[in-house]
Amino acid sequence: MHHNKNSINIEDMILCKINNREEVYYFDDIALVGIDGWADGRYGDFQYSHVELNDSNYIYDLRGARILGKYSLLDKMQQLANYDAFDLRQQLNGINHEKVNKIIIVTHVPPFAEAAINADGVSDPDYLPYFASKALGDVISEAAQQHPDHEFIALCGHTHFANVIHPEENLTVATGHAKYSAPEIQKLDFINQDL
Repeated sequence: MHHNKNSINIEDMILCKINNREEVYYFDDIALVGIDGWADGRYGDFQYSHVELNDSNYIYDLRGARILGKYSLLDKMQQLANYDAFDLRQQLNGINHEKVNKIIIVTHVPPFAEAAINADGVSDPDYLPYFASKALGDVISEAAQQHPDHEFIALCGHTHFANVIHPEENLTVATGHAKYSAPEIQKLDFINQDL
């Protein structure tokens, strides 16, 4: 393990809150980055969707925009998602690529429509605007394409249904399973190396 101010042990890697806008954490040959992640309304059919998630009522950042109307909410969602995409790009650009061969990205919202599933498969166009972030997906795909010799793993949640997709040859996106009020440790069987 590399010992510097950005190094962490495995327990910290599992338990830390990853959303420092500038930090890259290193664990041996792994870089760990992350942001909160916001759905951005760019997947699915926001215009004709009649869905109103509780998130828009209970999350402070969204509540005021929702009160002003559907398109004010969309503007706010995209603003927050764009900020996170910018921050994630900065983190990914700050990685010492000579030092690592695996990059783990942690975010709450799935970065691709195909990763945002429900019990019936990929979320339908009415729900998808609230369940994924195209802005994040674009940044992650770009990084994976720029570094084909690195393995990228994006870990996310939000939709509560487990799923694993491979949008790029060197990119795996895993959406975790969850039940309200019953958090659980997720198995990462697809990772080729023990963490």
